[in-house]
Amino acid sequence: MRKMRKIKVVKKHLLFAVLTAAASMWVLGCGSSDNGNETTGSLTKAQFLKKGDQICKKRLEEKDAVVKMALEEAGASGGGEVPKQIQQEVSEKIVAFLQKITTELDELLAPAPDKAAVQDFTTKLEIGLKKAEANPVGLLRSDPFEKAADAARAYGFTACNL
Repeated sequence: MRKMRKIKVVKKHLLFAVLTAAASMWVLGCGSSDNGNETTGSLTKAQFLKKGDQICKKRLEEKDAVVKMALEEAGASGGGEVPKQIQQEVSEKIVAFLQKITTELDELLAPAPDKAAVQDFTTKLEIGLKKAEANPVGLLRSDPFEKAADAARAYGFTACNL
């Protein structure tokens, strides 16, 4: 009889320990991850605009630096003609930076009511990217991103001046 009683007590303690452990794991798992990449939930419009503008600003500054350096290397900053090979290389780099904007904005998860407007911007940006990829040298003479820039401004971005 004593042995049965001990087994019941052990079972109760074991059950309590398992439940406590499970509850602890659940509580720890519910915390937020502060890794700087908020992809688990939708942002407010203000948060999305702020983060989106940071993305655009960073990528456009990188793009501008590459273009400036290429022009300086080509000796074109004084008004000379940029060789087609350098135009091609610069255009490809521009496309790469703008593709990163699209990817990074998609990862942010736009606020639910604004998904259509953000999708309009990224779709127009992707259309511009396809035009630029089809004619990379023409990218330096025309602006296939004008409609995307208009959509970005219409939504409220201030740093996405493509």
